[in-house]
Amino acid sequence: MMVFLVLLLMLQASPDINSPFNEKERAIYLQKHSFSDRMELFYEVVARYRREFDAYGKQKDYSGFLPILDKYSHLLKVMEQDLLQLPGEKKAKSKALRKLEIQLRKAKEDLQNFRSNASAEQQTAFENSLAQSESLRTRMLQIIFGKDFLKDK
Repeated sequence: MMVFLVLLLMLQASPDINSPFNEKERAIYLQKHSFSDRMELFYEVVARYRREFDAYGKQKDYSGFLPILDKYSHLLKVMEQDLLQLPGEKKAKSKALRKLEIQLRKAKEDLQNFRSNASAEQQTAFENSLAQSESLRTRMLQIIFGKDFLKDK
């Protein structure tokens, strides 16, 4: 619970350039306290990142991915903290969590597709984001299907 409070205080401080949220998302994040509401917000934020990934991919501006990947990695950390800290007796039944897992899987697929065109120097950033994404998805799937699901990963 203490980590959650520290995270909340960090987000309430002055806007961070590396914040994973834009100003509107940040305000909503600070207002939403239930598990389901937060998962719905994260769904929208991941969808925004997917649109940004797509825009950079269409422009073939792979150097533009690096700052976005940093922010996306930060988002994944915030999501993981919320997933672990927020109370929710019926997390496994959460429709919002299931939708978010699907959105996260699609974002991971997008990154895998764009990674193949990135330079060697950029590969590490892509691989780190992909690993974080897979780790978070595994936690979500374990909440949805039981803690023994995908245990060997």
